[in-house]
Amino acid sequence: MARILVTSAGYRGDVFPFVSVARELAARGHEVDLVVPSGFHDALVDEPVTLHPLGVEFSPRELFGVHRDVWEQYGTRLGAARATRWMVRTGLLDHIDAIYDSLAPVAEHADLVLTHHVLVPARWTAELHDIPWVTLDVVPSLVPSEERLPAMRPVPALPGRIGRMANRSAWAGSRRVMELVFSADGPLRQRRRSLGLPEVRHELLTNALSGALLLLPVSPAWFPPPSDWPLTTVLTGFIPWEQPESSLPDDVRGYLDDGDPPVLVTLGTSAATNATEAFGLMATTLDDLGVRGVFLVGDESEITGPLRDRPGVWPFVPLHLVLPRCRAVVHSASLGTTGTVLASGLPSLATPLLFDQIWNAYRTAQLGAGLVLRTPSRKRALALVARLLTDHALEHNARSLAARLAGEHGAARAADAVESALGQRGRTSR
Repeated sequence: MARILVTSAGYRGDVFPFVSVARELAARGHEVDLVVPSGFHDALVDEPVTLHPLGVEFSPRELFGVHRDVWEQYGTRLGAARATRWMVRTGLLDHIDAIYDSLAPVAEHADLVLTHHVLVPARWTAELHDIPWVTLDVVPSLVPSEERLPAMRPVPALPGRIGRMANRSAWAGSRRVMELVFSADGPLRQRRRSLGLPEVRHELLTNALSGALLLLPVSPAWFPPPSDWPLTTVLTGFIPWEQPESSLPDDVRGYLDDGDPPVLVTLGTSAATNATEAFGLMATTLDDLGVRGVFLVGDESEITGPLRDRPGVWPFVPLHLVLPRCRAVVHSASLGTTGTVLASGLPSLATPLLFDQIWNAYRTAQLGAGLVLRTPSRKRALALVARLLTDHALEHNARSLAARLAGEHGAARAADAVESALGQRGRTSR
């Protein structure tokens, strides 16, 4: 059996897929060191891994607690590009040394590193110890292809040879824009040189494809892979995270038993960007329609305004426990929540904020399993929620897609891929 270093940071959706894979690897007898910000540790104490703190508090507690004012300042225009740039700076570039220093002693004993695509220092530890690294990328829409256009929603690619050339040029232009937005190349190249590693240009943007394998935690039924993706790219299927030995709290079960199946409203980690307004709008909408709701608000501080003293409101309940008792879902379209909702077979209404959520939302709508609310207004929300509850085609398509996903086991597929990479040497894409 091997010793495997698993590391990630950011939103819950950035970290929890890694936890599920780590749990699967541990169940197979591997020794797993999980290096994540300490803000996640309380939720993970029952996992069969050895927990270590990452050298930066890049977690929801920091992003939307200490730095909530940043989100209020930047907002979510253009898919929250300015806020994303701030996150890359605050969560990575300003703490490169601390992140590396927290990973290096764990990597000394590791046989393989499994890392989030933006945690570039994890790759450095693997290179220095000459062990393979595997990358898991939670934003598959940003993996380039000549068969797709870079966009915040899935759009038809330009066909033919000329189309492929145009698509390739569009991706190159998109990369240049991202390089300007993130301004990460200088600090990363400087730190690589200080470690004695060979220079790699644009490492933040190319890191996902640099390792032994690239894992994408999505289903090919939802995101058919382009034919020109490298053979080292593995679509594992969605990778949900379920708390060990969790069960519905008595008050939640009592509420669900006391009436018709409700609509679940959950906006994930990103709720902190506009939570009060978004939850308030949905509460008013459901009241106007005479429909019960379950609101998972993420934090006690969000139980304000229309949610104060309202039944059916909790900071958090595991989605896999509450979804079978619901009739539809309103969510932010983060990748983890999207996969869990799709697996439930429930029709959904997405209210996306960030660029990847926008893409995820429109992809689900493209398959006829969901609707999208991009410009919230009371009139628009009322119309879309009413349709969500009455459109039989949506319900049918959601159930059909769930049936296609039922045979997939994302964490097991990912663990298979990780085991296949053990003993390899990592490959570097220059």
